[in-house]
Amino acid sequence: MSNLGGFQVMVVAAKKIGDVVVKVFPRLPKNIVGPLGLLIGVAGGGYIGIRGVEAGIKKITKIAKEKKASKGETFEVTAYGHDKDNDLEFHEGSKFKVLNIIDGNVVLIEKLDDDNNPYVISSEFLKTVSESFAKTFNEPQ
Repeated sequence: MSNLGGFQVMVVAAKKIGDVVVKVFPRLPKNIVGPLGLLIGVAGGGYIGIRGVEAGIKKITKIAKEKKASKGETFEVTAYGHDKDNDLEFHEGSKFKVLNIIDGNVVLIEKLDDDNNPYVISSEFLKTVSESFAKTFNEPQ
C-alpha cells in the first residue's frame, strides 16, 4: 500500500475511464483519454450538481418569499368584489388579513369587522379586489 492516497484513486479511475473510452474509440491515445475523460466527468458532474442545488435553492426561496410576503399582513380592498361560493362581499376601503396560504393559490383570510370569519378564498379573487395583495403576491421571484 502506498502513501499516495487520493492521487492513487484518481489515477486508477483515469485508467478505467481510458480503457472504456479506448474500447469505444480505438484510435484515441489511451494515455490522454483517461485523464481527459476523468477531468470532463468531474467537471460535468460538478456542473450538474451545482445546477441542481441552485434550482432547489431558487424553488425554496420562491416558496418562502411567497409565504413570507403575505402571511399575517393586512390588505386594503381597492375594488368591489363578490365571491358567491363563500357569500363574501368586499367593498372598497374594507380590510382583510391573510392567515395562511395553502398551495399558493388558496388563501385563508380574516375579513376585519366581520363576525363570520375565517374564509377560504382563491388568491385570484383577492388579486381582483386588492391591488396591494396583487402586488405582494405577484412580486418577482
